Amino acid sequence: MEITPAGTIIKGYKATDENMCCRGFKFELRKWYEHDGDLVLCQSGFHFCEYQSGPLAYYPDGRIFECEAEYVLKGVSPGADVKHVAKRIRLVSECSENAGNRNTGYGNTGNRNVGSWNAGYENVGNQNTGNQNAGNGNTGDGNVGNYHAGSLNMNPEPLYIFDEIVELSRESVDWEKISDLAAKMSSDDEFDVTCFLDIPNATPDKIKRLHQAHIEARRVRP
Repeated sequence: MEITPAGTIIKGYKATDENMCCRGFKFELRKWYEHDGDLVLCQSGFHFCEYQSGPLAYYPDGRIFECEAEYVLKGVSPGADVKHVAKRIRLVSECSENAGNRNTGYGNTGNRNVGSWNAGYENVGNQNTGNQNAGNGNTGDGNVGNYHAGSLNMNPEPLYIFDEIVELSRESVDWEKISDLAAKMSSDDEFDVTCFLDIPNATPDKIKRLHQAHIEARRVRP
């Protein structure tokens, strides 16, 4: 991985404790700081996240600041909590509002979220990455429950859809159709399930039960 060239400003988000300290290092607003030494992701340098919701994965009770960084070594892991490490950094402003429209909660990136620190759209819950999730800490689309990675309950290995193993490669799955089904789950209205039955492991009963679970999850939240 290469370090970004001089003069290239990378924007992101960094967490501190209530005293603007991170691992014993004290920050001041709008002041540049420079790391003396090599950049090693998760070990050495000034770390920050690409998305506003990301720092909460590492510091759930922290203060979140928008930051600017130079000489950045970028991380490659997927998700809202992906982080980078920089040689130079400054905290620009503290985040206290949502980035997006029609959000209920705090620190959301996206639109129509109910909850806090969501990156995506129409999530019900907290710290979701993706769209139309009901629950907390989901990565992907259309999950009901907590901490699913993927869409309709997917784990990295093996691949699960509708809570069952899929004997297909990820490249063979119609992810656009899965996203369309997840969007249907964001409404209480009934819909025709027949066009979604070619999704692996889908049945009319499973789709209807998943839809009802989304409806019930929305009802129990403020």
